[in-house]
Amino acid sequence: MSDLHLGYGFHLPLDAATQTFLVVGKRGSGKSSTATRIAEQLIDARIPIAVLDPVDVWWGLKAGADGSREGGKEVYVFGGRHADLPLEPTVAAGELLADVLVDHRVNLVLCVRGMTEGEKAKVATGFADRLYKRNQEPVHIFCEEAHRFMPQTRRERGAEENIMLNRVLRLFTEGRSSGIGLTAVTQRPAALHKDATTQAEILVAHRLIGPQDVDAIEGWIQHHHQEKLKQQVLSTLPELKTGETWVWAPDFPENKPIGLQRVRIFAPLTFDSRLTPKPGERRTEPKQLAAVDLEKLRAKMAGTIERAKQSNVPTLQAELARLRAELAKKAAPVMQPARLERVEVPVLTDKHVRQLEAVAHALEKAVRPAEQLANRLVTYSQSVTEQVSAVRTAAQSLVEAMRDAIGAAQRRANGSRHTTAAAVQPAVRTLDAPARVAPARREIADGTLTTQAYKMLQEAARRHPVHLTEAQLATLSGYSRRSSTWGPSLRELNGAGYIGRGADGAELLVTAAGLAAAGVASQLPADPETTLAMWLAKLPRQASVMLRAVWDSHEPLPARVLAEQTGYSMSSSTFRPSLQLLARNGLVTIGDDWEVSIGEALMAGVR
Repeated sequence: MSDLHLGYGFHLPLDAATQTFLVVGKRGSGKSSTATRIAEQLIDARIPIAVLDPVDVWWGLKAGADGSREGGKEVYVFGGRHADLPLEPTVAAGELLADVLVDHRVNLVLCVRGMTEGEKAKVATGFADRLYKRNQEPVHIFCEEAHRFMPQTRRERGAEENIMLNRVLRLFTEGRSSGIGLTAVTQRPAALHKDATTQAEILVAHRLIGPQDVDAIEGWIQHHHQEKLKQQVLSTLPELKTGETWVWAPDFPENKPIGLQRVRIFAPLTFDSRLTPKPGERRTEPKQLAAVDLEKLRAKMAGTIERAKQSNVPTLQAELARLRAELAKKAAPVMQPARLERVEVPVLTDKHVRQLEAVAHALEKAVRPAEQLANRLVTYSQSVTEQVSAVRTAAQSLVEAMRDAIGAAQRRANGSRHTTAAAVQPAVRTLDAPARVAPARREIADGTLTTQAYKMLQEAARRHPVHLTEAQLATLSGYSRRSSTWGPSLRELNGAGYIGRGADGAELLVTAAGLAAAGVASQLPADPETTLAMWLAKLPRQASVMLRAVWDSHEPLPARVLAEQTGYSMSSSTFRPSLQLLARNGLVTIGDDWEVSIGEALMAGVR
């Protein structure tokens, strides 16, 4: 099959498998039938599909339209009333099925109906996260009732649901580079997250009546700069017949975009398991579904599970801990069991924790304006100090130039030497008085250093033998690299032979003479946590909060999620500079897609 035949005279190229679809329409308008038709065509084209099904209706793919086994597709159903195999409500179960999809290219339905919201979130999170990280060949995911997996409103929900939103939304907006296409099916587009609504590449709009839902479609139109055709679509949405739809693909395919077409979609060739029975009717269901080789699938899953165990670090760590515990039992002498006493310990309930979190959030919100003002004052103070220092340096240079001129004049004047000197000397004293504000100096073993140079030397010595970049040394010592005193201080240390450059010229290293002059011992942290604590104490507050959030996530964080978790807006004047400060110090790395990861500096220099 070279294309997807969806309606009368309407085809999509097979490349649509890795595109994102937004299929919308009120209940009974035919949106789910359209999604089913797309799924059938993909299966026939040997493009694997998987379905996140919270309503238990996609099992109908396994039977023909008349309810017979003929015409059914080879699809494995996990969970629900027609399950081939059960579906555990865990992250691990979602990860396992993603591995099965990637490794064995089979068609899957993950039915999460009957699970709690937190359990659904765990399955969806594990599946979406593992698929995003592992997949490299074309697959297509169908997200039924997509607003339940990618909700727009940030209602009160558990941590699992927040993580699910991030992982499924990432699959929708960034999955194409990994060969992943996704179809979001919803009767409530206004409740779907705006990133999914606006960034869908192909819009399939069935009958819609609700003003808010129509507004969501208008948002898609505006995002894709299709204002000229807006009224043609919006005015006709309420009158579309069942199965009739507007298909809008302004940029696909790239060489000859489909544009806007009004299409009547073919009815699915598989069983309509979504059909609502009329009063007095009894719903009939297929007695036999398409056969699937469960033993073959179990064998595949067993191999996948074993490989996952062998490559799973937590599993290996748990096994190592178990073996160590057994060894300790064999080596330890026999001890009499201690007498246990029950002690009642008061604990915080979930309600108390939520209240404390709310108070902490309110306090942080109240403190933030004061912090911003303090940061501005510090910046202003540093700027004034740097300007004063620059004026002093310029004045001192002028005095020295005048002294040179005086000397030259004295040598030329011969007999009038005293007159020339007397005439110029008062002016020299007038300028010299304010310019002779020399930087404070510290006595060291074999001379003196300015206070700034001495502090820079000490910070570098404390990290010996780890080499520091200039940005790291500036942060640790508390001086700005943009100040007029930074370069002279560094040259002073270099000229004295206390600090040199690494082979690449980018890193600074302390010499043996520098270690002796610093008079401090190396203080390398004992572990990465101690290294983190050291940097958190040195960084400005916003940068330290952001670094802590990236560290606690244990995996890359999109900048947008980092902003949400820390409470700092990406559009603020301090967000990007704080992120860049962390990157310059090697504390984080920023990927091309603005995903923030822990940098190597937090792992270096641990004794």
